[in-house]
Amino acid sequence: MPRILLTQAIHPQPQARLAEHGEVIIAPNTAPDTLRACAIGCEVVMVRAQLPDDIFDAAASLIGAVRHGAGVDMIPIPAATAKGVLVANVPGANANAVAEHVLHSILQLARQAAPMRLRLRERSAGWAGARAFADAGFELAGRTLGLVGFGHVGKAIARLCGTGLSMTVLAHTR
Repeated sequence: MPRILLTQAIHPQPQARLAEHGEVIIAPNTAPDTLRACAIGCEVVMVRAQLPDDIFDAAASLIGAVRHGAGVDMIPIPAATAKGVLVANVPGANANAVAEHVLHSILQLARQAAPMRLRLRERSAGWAGARAFADAGFELAGRTLGLVGFGHVGKAIARLCGTGLSMTVLAHTR
């Protein structure tokens, strides 16, 4: 039965699906020495934390490294290539979470939430001191949002802002 190393725990449902195909090992922490030690004897590593550059030297049994999410920035690609380790990712897997974060940030900016919160914490200023920030806030409905890039995340943002907030969404993509 193949051994699958997770650099960090993942949602229980996909973790259970992985367990149907092999023995799942979860690293107790993401320190380079820990990841090297845990990878020994594993065939696949599912990456949610930076892998040390020499992990494929330390764990010669690895044949695959899969980034749990978009991109492959946490995998030392030259080292994987040199050892013949297959590298993959899961594009779009975290698109909704990223889009929700972007929406949260847009709402925070539109409503002047951060400076208002800081002013409210100044007990001497009270609501009167924060009121100016509330007055400077604006609604997003009817506004136009410009997106640079229209991949998985861009499409998710467009759906949330266009449908959910009645915004006009313009996007530019290659």
